[in-house]
Amino acid sequence: MKKNFFYSVMAVFTLLFMAACSQEEIISSNETNGGKVVLSVNVSGATPDTRAVADVQGYVMRCIMEAVDSEGTRMVQPVTAGKATFEFEKNADAAQYLFWADYVAGDDYTSTSTTIYKADALTNITYRLNKTNDLFNNPAADAFCAAVATGDLSGSVTLKRPFTRIAVKAADVDALGLTGLTRINPNLYAGAGFNVATGKATTKGQLQATVDSYVP
Repeated sequence: MKKNFFYSVMAVFTLLFMAACSQEEIISSNETNGGKVVLSVNVSGATPDTRAVADVQGYVMRCIMEAVDSEGTRMVQPVTAGKATFEFEKNADAAQYLFWADYVAGDDYTSTSTTIYKADALTNITYRLNKTNDLFNNPAADAFCAAVATGDLSGSVTLKRPFTRIAVKAADVDALGLTGLTRINPNLYAGAGFNVATGKATTKGQLQATVDSYVP
């Protein structure tokens, strides 16, 4: 028996055990026509058990592109049939282009209130549903990101998970002498903010399941 728990990049400590981070990716290709860039983000379909991108019932996936420039250029596109397409004029003054893909509850990919993450600025992504069970054992908490230098937009772009997967097995529980344990209340001291541009945590905090709930 195995339960997978998905947490953000900044997860450092847990009351139980940590498994290694998987490195499945979203790979993008793009073409340029003068100053215009047509960027196609390809998303493979698979199951959460393989840590590849999955269709999650009740959710749609969105992809956000944000330029690090004075104009604050930003686009949001749906991921449809495994692909999101961006077409835009490349700004030579932009230092980087940032990309973030995550899940939105419902069928409106533009909705911000139904996302697990608050991504109004890709340099400061936080949990909208912080300290709730929606962060635990939930494939919709998956996400991908990348920071690309403006000069590299003519090549391929790879979005990687800023996540660690924590897996707890019955054998691990037995090894700790906790025979008879039937429930787990995840309690994690972790980063609570993430900067796509730097790939680092911005803030830290306590993440835990609510008192009246647990993960079997």
